[in-house]
Amino acid sequence: MTRRTRRNGKRRPRRGLFERRGRDERGYAIVLIAGSMTVLLGVAGFSIDLGSWYVRASKMQNAADAAATAAVVYLPGDYATAAATATAVLTKNGFSDGNGVSHTVTNVAGNQHRIKVCLDDTKLKTLFTNVVGAHPTAHKCAVSEYELPVPMGSPLNEMDSASLGGIWPAINGTCTASEDGDEINSKYRAMFPASGYNGCPGTTSQPNPLHTTDGYTYDVQVSSTATSTTIEVYDGAYSSVSTIDTDNITPVTPTMNTYYTITDATLTPLDTSDDPVLTTVTAASQDNTFNSTWRALYTIPAGARVGRYGVTVTTSDNTASTGVNFFGLRARQGGGGFSQCSTIPTASNYSATCPQVFAQDHLGVGAKSSSSLATFSLVSIDPSYAGHKMMVNLFDPGEGGKTIQLLDPNGNPISFSWATIDDLSPTYSGSGTSLDVSGTGSTLPNRKSNSKFNDRLLQLTVTLPSTYAATYGSKTWWSLRYSYSGSVSDRTTWDIEVTGDPVRLVTG
Repeated sequence: MTRRTRRNGKRRPRRGLFERRGRDERGYAIVLIAGSMTVLLGVAGFSIDLGSWYVRASKMQNAADAAATAAVVYLPGDYATAAATATAVLTKNGFSDGNGVSHTVTNVAGNQHRIKVCLDDTKLKTLFTNVVGAHPTAHKCAVSEYELPVPMGSPLNEMDSASLGGIWPAINGTCTASEDGDEINSKYRAMFPASGYNGCPGTTSQPNPLHTTDGYTYDVQVSSTATSTTIEVYDGAYSSVSTIDTDNITPVTPTMNTYYTITDATLTPLDTSDDPVLTTVTAASQDNTFNSTWRALYTIPAGARVGRYGVTVTTSDNTASTGVNFFGLRARQGGGGFSQCSTIPTASNYSATCPQVFAQDHLGVGAKSSSSLATFSLVSIDPSYAGHKMMVNLFDPGEGGKTIQLLDPNGNPISFSWATIDDLSPTYSGSGTSLDVSGTGSTLPNRKSNSKFNDRLLQLTVTLPSTYAATYGSKTWWSLRYSYSGSVSDRTTWDIEVTGDPVRLVTG
């Protein structure tokens, strides 16, 4: 036999060792590449799932945040509505209980103004990692709290001149000009020509852009209902013969009814729209049965809810509603006589169950004092506001006065910046520990007075110390000091702003 060594007349070369091995390694490479691709696809799949879980967890956190923020305003009195609101918000955001999703809504121990909402998902969707039997879960919680409006005007269970050193709560008739000191109840900004009053509304009247029909709201904070609490008003009706209602804005005899509406504000303190009205008392114009005496408005019975009750003061809206009604408010405990108490722990008349009476959003002020120097309780600021800015808004302040000072809780004058913040000209601004309110400016059109801050909104701004608790201890009340050449007499309106949303998310 002859070995076949040629093809097409040529000798066939012998394959070498390396040639054989290279051809064999092509099979190994395919196996290695296939294995690597499996690993890479697994890593890519896990990355995709991880991204999906992150997005899901982020949506869960946002939903929990929204639910807690919406629910907390119903505390402390209406937990059922708070829980229902949280559930509704979670559902609206795509998180209904079922298929691994569940939620809880709980109160936070030790703080009745906090609520906690937690959301769980025990069946996060997987696209690739389910092949290895992974069962990832997510758990997200949010805690929200609210700060009630800061109390203005009084740390006591009483608001009147005797208890506040010369301040009467006050409200002007609707048919007055705001330059007479009422920032919100006066319907007109400018109404009277320099020659004198020309009636209401008058041919030169301008609407007051700050006017509301809401009136002034005062809070009665009831800390205990072991006994009843009776809300009383002093000199509640406008009367031309009243010892304190002495300021008639026009020659027209005012016909100005005053209405006192008592509401239960304990359920949702930040939402007054759902407050049940307990009663409305009408103090008719010239009704002398209210004159210079305390009259009961409403009695909160023993065993009722602990919390805030509102007293909203409004007046009739007519062309003769041109007077100024000064009045007083107090809360009397039990069926006996009135006993003044304080909510300040260091005060000699401190009581843990003292029902505090204070202004909520605006304080209509009738400042009257026989002294040339008068200090008035302004606002209670809690240490939780440390580092925030406090803005003290004074409307039409200090006519006939000399200086205004802001005193910190230790009683020391504190530096502040100040500026007019309305839409009128000229503008004024400055800083220091004392504001000079004397002097005159250009008389605004159709105004009676040329006092510098007549019919102007003035804002004093203070940065609260970051070391608030260490600086002031248990003291929280700030004061306003008036200096006059003679006796103090001023009709003005105060309100306080503190930066920071009253409803906020917190760690807890």
